[in-house]
Amino acid sequence: MQGYILENFKAFNGMKKMFPKNRHPFMNCKYNTLLTLAIYFGKNELPILNNVFNTYKFDIDKVQSTDYFKLEVNEFRNKDDLLVSLGINKKTKSIYKDNLFKEIASSLLKGNPISIKIDLFHQHGREFYFHRKHGIHPVIVYGIDFVSEEVFIIDDITEYKEYRVPFAEFYLCCKDLIANNSKFYIEYESASTLQDNSNSLDQNDINKINIEYVNNIISKQFDIESSLEHIQHFSQNYSCVIKNEDILETLSSTIYRKCSQKYKLVTLKQYNTGVLEDLRQNNEIVTTIDQIIYDWSLLRNLTAKAIFSENYNPKVIDKCKELINRIYNKEKEFNNIYYSILNNLK
Repeated sequence: MQGYILENFKAFNGMKKMFPKNRHPFMNCKYNTLLTLAIYFGKNELPILNNVFNTYKFDIDKVQSTDYFKLEVNEFRNKDDLLVSLGINKKTKSIYKDNLFKEIASSLLKGNPISIKIDLFHQHGREFYFHRKHGIHPVIVYGIDFVSEEVFIIDDITEYKEYRVPFAEFYLCCKDLIANNSKFYIEYESASTLQDNSNSLDQNDINKINIEYVNNIISKQFDIESSLEHIQHFSQNYSCVIKNEDILETLSSTIYRKCSQKYKLVTLKQYNTGVLEDLRQNNEIVTTIDQIIYDWSLLRNLTAKAIFSENYNPKVIDKCKELINRIYNKEKEFNNIYYSILNNLK
């Protein structure tokens, strides 16, 4: 057997189309996987986009380590249930190091893509991880070639797209995880009993999904709005966090998740008919989130300049704090507009 490559398997590229310079996935690698699978299996993206919401989180006890500040990705129902509702089944399977590439081929021959966890410590191109620190990360495998000895994957090494990885490098990324976890990879397949849940949704389907989303997101209003206070906590402690080596990565993560929010808002406008017509017609919502993205990006630039010049004087810190407080006010403005529309629908 020379190998097998799934036909017409492409990485979800909606974020890249909207943000050409943005190399990141939608929200996180897990949700980009869901969107990529939806494309391959011909399912609609609306239930996926509607399943996610964000909250800010600052933890003073982690300031000297990692994960001290983030825009968390939360979901209304777990991804397994979401997959089932889309008509996609998953099977968690065992794999052993001597059979790694044979097992990959056996799934692909059935037309099923798979997800495998790798250790970023061994993956070339990972600026923050390669030979620096360990990080567990899932990739989608959609092809294998035994002649060139390459695995075809979907990943976000430099940007979210298709890559070809030599067997030797891929095995190195997997071997420790295989040794410690017998249930190692996930195979995805279309559920034949749910083939009627296709990419095409009529207006009744859209309204039903949108009504469910409105009820869900209103139920989280307190959590979302309360989380904005964590932005102010972040500001108050910025003289400490600006010296953390992970600060630029932290800000980059916040930026691309805000970009993901914009992608979601703009994309959902095409579905926001009927019950959400008022939301579609309000352009101020997108304008406000653009301003927030701009300010987070400006903060990252100011922070990078301070780090590389080793200039942490009070004027620099105060300027950063002022910018964060402006973001806080813009986030409050955004939520006021957003929830005033949604609550009027009840």
